[in-house]
This record gives sequence, structure tokens and C-alpha cells, in this order.
Amino acid sequence: MNIAFKSDNIFKNFCKVPHHPVLDDLICWLHENKIERIVTSAYRANKIHPADSGIHTTNPLRAIDLRSWTIRNPNIVRDKINNAWLYDPARPGKKVCVYHTTGRGYHFHLQVHDNTRLK
Repeated sequence: MNIAFKSDNIFKNFCKVPHHPVLDDLICWLHENKIERIVTSAYRANKIHPADSGIHTTNPLRAIDLRSWTIRNPNIVRDKINNAWLYDPARPGKKVCVYHTTGRGYHFHLQVHDNTRLK
């Protein structure tokens, strides 16, 4: 199972800035746990919708989006990730994996913080 990208442009954006080391650890963990990885969004220079937190604009990159419509039970995948990873001990309500839509279709939003770690 490999990491794939929705388009060449998404791949270029993924490579445009360094990645937070915990993001790379998370991507490797996804591979080891055989979770499909088709990146649909990575680095972007600007926010793209009103509710955009800006995490995709950080350098180093701290967030990617993954396709979810190819996965039979996306909530199970979301829970598997969140049961294994802690976003920030000081903010236990924040999650590493958010399964949501921003008006462009449901997807997995994966985000890390300096304090993100495996549980």
C-alpha cells in the first residue's frame, strides 16, 4: 500500500514545504496499519473557505486531507486513528483525525501539533 495523490498539483504542494516530523510519523503509522492514503489536500498558501483554520498553510506542514469515499466505514478509520494518537494533552478535545466536510465532500482531515504523540 502506497501513498497516492489526487493530482500532480497536490503532490507538488505536499513537497513544497518541509513536514512536521510528527506528520511524517503519522503517515508512516497509517502505512503500517494499512490505512489507505490518497492525499486530496496538503500545503496551501492561503485559506480556502471561511471556516479554514489555516493549519494547511503552516511551515512545516502540519495537516493533510485524505480521501474517504473509497473507505467502507470511515468512522471506524477515524476512531482507530484517534484511539491511537493524542493531538495535545493540554487540549484533549482536539483530535488528530477529523472526518468532516467543508462543503467540498467528506474527507479525513489529519492534523498534528508539537505535542501530538501515540497514546
